[in-house]
Order: sequence, then C-alpha cells, then structure tokens
Amino acid sequence: MTTPIKESTHPVAESEQVQQVESVVTSTDNTSALYAPATEITLLSGLLAARAGQVLGVAKQLDARDFYAPQHATIYAAVITAARRLDKDGQPDAPLQPELIQRDLQAAGNLFDTVATALLQATSAKHLPPVIQDVHRLAEALRRARLHRALDTAGHDLIEAANRGADDDIRRCISNLAYLPELSRRAGLEVA
Repeated sequence: MTTPIKESTHPVAESEQVQQVESVVTSTDNTSALYAPATEITLLSGLLAARAGQVLGVAKQLDARDFYAPQHATIYAAVITAARRLDKDGQPDAPLQPELIQRDLQAAGNLFDTVATALLQATSAKHLPPVIQDVHRLAEALRRARLHRALDTAGHDLIEAANRGADDDIRRCISNLAYLPELSRRAGLEVA
C-alpha cells in the first residue's frame, strides 16, 4: 500500500511565479509556436483571479479568436461576459470567481467535458495565477501566436493556389491576405 503524496500548502514563492510566467511567455516567442496551450491556460488562470475591471482592460487587447483551443476561447468569452456584467452592476472591483464562470458556462449549455477540464486546469492550485501585468504580456503572446498561425495558413494557401494555378484560387487567396496587416499590428508588428 502506497502512501498518497500530500501537496504542499505553502504558496509558490514570488520569484518562482515570475519564472513560470517568463517560461510560458518565452515559449511563444519561438516562430514555430503556432499553439501555446500553457500560455492560454496561464492567461485564463490570471483572469479568473483578477477583478472585473482588470479583466475588461485585457479584453480591450484580446479577442476570443486569439485562442487556438476552442475550449479556452469559450472560457475566455464567459470570463469577459461575467466581468462586463459585474462592471455594469457597479462592481468593477469585484473578483471573478471560478464558480461563477462555471455556473455561467453551464447555464449557457457550454460546459462540455473539454471546457470543464480546461476550467479545472486554469483553476488548479498547482501554480499561483499570474499578476495582471503578466496577463497583459500573455495576451500579447497569444496575439503573436495567432499571427503566426495566420501566416502559416496563408503560406500554405498561396503555395496551393500557385500549384493549381486557377485564377479563382489565386484571387481568393490574395483577398484572404487582407487581414494579415491588422493581425500584425495587433501583435505589435507595424507593417507598411
């Protein structure tokens, strides 16, 4: 019979927390990082520990489409909706509670297994949630990852259109490139 291992009840030291966030953020700086699940979960963890007004500050720079995993985008949308509701009720300093988000997801019929698992990951006591300044940095990393995915898709589409050579394919492909400058600006990269 093995003895269960008891997790420490001591919080993670602040320097260790900063190192964890640095590790998550720098992992998305790699140009091949098209999907950064740790970044998405860590960002959600930070939002779930933030106050409604702080969450709305992040919402100004982050869109649910910046998330790759649909379950993460679903949770993000629920968090933003709850923050807006609290702010509208005159409670911008009210903290978001994971239980509130879970109830909202369930009421909307969006608490699927994958969403519930992701919510559990984001609220696990394994790590302290990042502070709001780090959440903003993680949001920037997600915008950059979305740009990389868009560029990857556009590149594949261009090659496919060039190989097929049909005028309609080329026109469609070129018109689909129009969104890339805006995604670039959102990711902090100015283009002409």
